[in-house]
Amino acid sequence: MKDQMQDSKRVKLDGFGSFKIGLNCRGARSAKAFTITDNIEGMHVVFTPERSHDQAGNRTKQFLQGVKVEELPENKVSKEDGE
Repeated sequence: MKDQMQDSKRVKLDGFGSFKIGLNCRGARSAKAFTITDNIEGMHVVFTPERSHDQAGNRTKQFLQGVKVEELPENKVSKEDGE
């Protein structure tokens, strides 16, 4: 996986998602003025979770399928004097 990503390839794990390397760059006045040492500030790994489509064409990320959002009951915390 590491070798593939360092060879500028996206690595896909079926049922999970894909990984690739991204660059943090500082802009240059022109393409000719851009240099690796002056403009590339760092690298990071970009993860994109696998997505699925429903019949209506809506996309859902794999890890969010079946997630429900509920409001929790009010948390009544009693504070002692002086806190």
